Amino acid sequence: MGKSEHSRIASLYRLRETLRQAEQNSGMSDWPLAEKVVYAIVGHAQHEGALLSVAEVESHVLLGDFSRATIYRALDGLKVRGAIKSTIDPDDGRVHRLSLAD
Repeated sequence: MGKSEHSRIASLYRLRETLRQAEQNSGMSDWPLAEKVVYAIVGHAQHEGALLSVAEVESHVLLGDFSRATIYRALDGLKVRGAIKSTIDPDDGRVHRLSLAD
């Protein structure tokens, strides 16, 4: 293993440790991974000015390794925690938009 490989591994370790500390500080350390990822996706989109639909969250690249059932369990878990809320899109009543809870 060369020096550059060690450097990449060290960078990944520091990134993972920073993420772990942020999750702990936010009270998310015991959340299932899928809930953490969904919460981050919804929060980031909202910060960027968008409220994603359930379908948009489900198809997000960061959730590519999760089954549909796992994603829906994560959405339900976050709603039960009061971490996210779902509202009906005023332009299309079939679509539910997700946002972080107040």
